[in-house]
Amino acid sequence: MTMIETVRQRQKNSTDFAACYDNLCALQNSCPLGSITANLEELTIDCNADRIRHSDWTPILNALKINKTLKFVSFRSYWQQTLYPDGDVSEQRLQAMRRKAPAIRSKDVTYRVCRTVKECLYVTESLNFLTFQGIPLRERDLACLAKGISKNRTLQHLSLEFCQVGDSGVDIICSAIKNNTSVITVNFTGCSLSWKGADTLAKVIRHQATRRHSVAWQDSLRYRRPDLDRMPGLRRITICKNPLINDHGAELIAEALKDDLWVKALDMQQCGITTEGAMAFQPVLKFNSTITVLDLRLNPLIEREVFGSLMEQLMINTGESELEYPWIVIREPKPGRIRPRKRGGTFKGKQGLTEPRKGRAGVSKNASLISKKSSAGFVPWRTAARVGKNRHKLGKQMAQENVKKTKTPVSKPQATSSPLASEEDERASSRTNMTESSVDNREKLKDIQFEMEMLKQRLEGECRARATADSRILELEVENRRLHQEIRLLKTQQALPTAQPIPANDNLSKTAFDYPKKEGARTILEDDRVLESIEASFRQFHGFLDLLKGSRFSELAHVLGENNRFPEQDKRLSPITEESTGNTTQ
Repeated sequence: MTMIETVRQRQKNSTDFAACYDNLCALQNSCPLGSITANLEELTIDCNADRIRHSDWTPILNALKINKTLKFVSFRSYWQQTLYPDGDVSEQRLQAMRRKAPAIRSKDVTYRVCRTVKECLYVTESLNFLTFQGIPLRERDLACLAKGISKNRTLQHLSLEFCQVGDSGVDIICSAIKNNTSVITVNFTGCSLSWKGADTLAKVIRHQATRRHSVAWQDSLRYRRPDLDRMPGLRRITICKNPLINDHGAELIAEALKDDLWVKALDMQQCGITTEGAMAFQPVLKFNSTITVLDLRLNPLIEREVFGSLMEQLMINTGESELEYPWIVIREPKPGRIRPRKRGGTFKGKQGLTEPRKGRAGVSKNASLISKKSSAGFVPWRTAARVGKNRHKLGKQMAQENVKKTKTPVSKPQATSSPLASEEDERASSRTNMTESSVDNREKLKDIQFEMEMLKQRLEGECRARATADSRILELEVENRRLHQEIRLLKTQQALPTAQPIPANDNLSKTAFDYPKKEGARTILEDDRVLESIEASFRQFHGFLDLLKGSRFSELAHVLGENNRFPEQDKRLSPITEESTGNTTQ
């Protein structure tokens, strides 16, 4: 029976973190920490690790090691070493600083935490969020985490903010993320990355893109359409506050995103990017319409025009749909302040005067101020409106709306005895005003975006019509030149005389008048003077031939007649001579 009870107890401990943690604290005579048990109803552990002592880590890690139901696990550290104004640090001060350092800053505790998280990742069935903030993780710790991540299939969001892991640590984590398709978002803010770390992330993007393309090809068989949103893999990459990435790292990531269809958000605030690195993303946004968030704020070396063109292209890619991954605001962890010592209900102020201890009203007032600062929030499209073409008009409209809101009478709440109620009303009114102004701004920006798209379409249609008109004009000019040349040739042919050739076998007695004449044809033989001169020349030649026959040179003429180079002429002339001799004899 005892074995069955222990098995049941272990199964209960794996599904009920609170009961297991209470039992383990009772075994070592310690009290459960409120920072651990505060959010267990929501299956969440989000604690400040600086406030956990070395002895209190053991029950926490033993309970987390076997747990299967927690969804959110986060360990944060805000401790920073205080610097002395004189700059000289003695050995005694160094020892005092080491003694004051929390347990989470030691190598042993960080390794135990990472090893526990690794075992939890092996057995968990619902862990989605894992966050380490400001904790110094070494390569040994990251190797443990990488083993757990590579075998886990439920983790979706991994954050290592301000953990100073460096390029080597990112390489270790990315080797596990590369083949783990469940991880959707990765946050390496303030991790001392350079362009080498950016190159590692670019390789992960390419590797997952090739795998997704193969899956998409399989889904597209038999006339099916693949669903790209349902395919697993990275969707958001956050690498803010890493100024060593610079333009080279931005170009590497942009080159990897050209062939990717799944990454939707890329955050690169304060990464040392200039205009050259920002321009590398312009062709990416034109061909890759899946990217809806490209955060290049707080990079002062980027020109305003380039930043504005990128924001316009992002607005076109998003369209009227809501953002799946909103714009984020990065806040650096602030070092904890030294609290003043309590002396009989009073504390020493800045000027050395003692002030009475404030009660609940003072606390609520401070809380209201903090809530007002946090409720202001951040509207990401204000940057786009500021750098857009219509920023002056939008600024005037927003100023007019604010003036109207201030002028409109607001119904004052009735005076109440408790200051908390009035402060809550003020908070509610400020929140409603902020929400209304943000909704109006979004509607105006949507209208402007729609008008820009319509104007772009009209411009493209006019450009196409102009190109077709230019090509038609060129064709007509070529045709006109060709027709002019033909007209000139016809005129020259009509001006020049065209004589018809006489066939060689006919007698010379037949002149050009015996052949049929074409209409409009002119010959030289139509002139009477020319014909008379030709007849006279023939008569003289015939007389010369008669003289040769009658004289002693007849033999010489006979010899010359046989060796003549143009026998055809002799044949033509022979009948003429015979006729001429006949005529003479007669």
